[in-house]
Amino acid sequence: MSRLSDHLAIPPFGSGSHPSPPQHVAPTAPQFAAEVPLSRPLVTHEGEATVIRLKIPSYGDLIDLGEIDRVYVLEIDPVTNAPTRMETAVDRGTVMRWAERLSGYDRIVLGQLALGDGMKLEAALRRIVGAAQKGN
Repeated sequence: MSRLSDHLAIPPFGSGSHPSPPQHVAPTAPQFAAEVPLSRPLVTHEGEATVIRLKIPSYGDLIDLGEIDRVYVLEIDPVTNAPTRMETAVDRGTVMRWAERLSGYDRIVLGQLALGDGMKLEAALRRIVGAAQKGN
């Protein structure tokens, strides 16, 4: 038994005889939160890397790893109970945990970074994680 389509010439969809379906183009979301160019290549398990790409963190990452910057209240106004003097310290252990999580490289690989590249990586991570903390 034959089918009707075996005997009729059916033009391909979108050839002009039939309207094409609407093309919904989703806006492209950024693939990475940041890219840190390196002054010298980093030797990784996959070869040499000249840039470290940091993925976009999730809320679970923040819960697991915590904040990079630690804020210490040094003085409090006795009347208003508001902080009058504070100090911020960078927790570099937390920086490394964030770097491992968002870059996909382990501590041994990241430990090879030149000091300047490490500081650029730290600054990028502080911007990414700090953006989640604005207003808190």
